[in-house]
Amino acid sequence: MQASRREALFTAAVWVGACVYTCTFAYFFAYRQAPQPELILGMPSWVFWGILAPWAACLALTIWAALRGLRDEELGEEDTGA
Repeated sequence: MQASRREALFTAAVWVGACVYTCTFAYFFAYRQAPQPELILGMPSWVFWGILAPWAACLALTIWAALRGLRDEELGEEDTGA
């Protein structure tokens, strides 16, 4: 039970952090974009740094958590329910 609560809090914290970062970055850099935005890999720089980079960071955190942080735990005895 403790592990699932810890994992849920970690997931919620990462999601809230990514959402706040993405919305804040887009607000300040997308709406005040120059007429000719700087391009990175064919997309505006604010899309790369405001959307793609946080997604990549969340993917890396998910892989790390799946490989290192998540553990199997015993659930206890199964109730046969006669």
